Amino acid sequence: MRKSYAFSKTGIKAALIGLSVAAQALFMPVEIITADDTTAAGTDTQVVTFGSYEQNNDPADGSEPIEWYVLDRTGDSALLLSKNCLDYMVYHDVFTYVTWETCSLRQWMNSEFLNAAFSDAEQAYIIPTELVTKSNSISYAPGGNNTIDQVFLLSSEEAKQYLTTIELLTGTGTEYSYAKGLKLSKLAKGETAEYRLRSPGTQSDYAASCNIAGVSEEGFSVDMPCGVRPAVWVDADALK
Repeated sequence: MRKSYAFSKTGIKAALIGLSVAAQALFMPVEIITADDTTAAGTDTQVVTFGSYEQNNDPADGSEPIEWYVLDRTGDSALLLSKNCLDYMVYHDVFTYVTWETCSLRQWMNSEFLNAAFSDAEQAYIIPTELVTKSNSISYAPGGNNTIDQVFLLSSEEAKQYLTTIELLTGTGTEYSYAKGLKLSKLAKGETAEYRLRSPGTQSDYAASCNIAGVSEEGFSVDMPCGVRPAVWVDADALK
């Protein structure tokens, strides 16, 4: 049972899509997602484009296509992680005890970001996913209740499972996220930005993070901004 990721699409997609979107997806020649001809440098990970978001910090020319790594394929679904840090946000807008379920970043990702990055037709391919966020493995700070999300951050465990190469771990930014304050740090393994994970840090007012050196389960204060690399599970038909 793929509880952490999969969620039954029967009934749910019907409620999300609606007749007008279904008609659009069926009859309009809209290119939803395109597989790149190459894979990520030094990996066997496919890079695809799906949706669009402001990245060159010039809103006048519209948003730019989002590049994603395909981290996993299971049955008729695929897990995507943005190649870059698309934004620079706090995990929660107040320094307090918080979990992924109750944080402001989760709310933003599943409302403002979702609607800014994906059209109705593209959202029809996104699978609502039941997420299990475990307690911190060092301090046992609680991970909170399970959630059902369309857009999310990887957990500490998922980051360790999937981000197994320098290319996948490296979180560079975009001109837009740099303009909002995202910085690159020079570490032994190369330049990298720090990006959030959804797991708790060693305190309940901390959240875990990741960079080219790997996962930091200690994390840092939830009200300090950090890079945001969204993840989504999509219907594999979107990759064809």
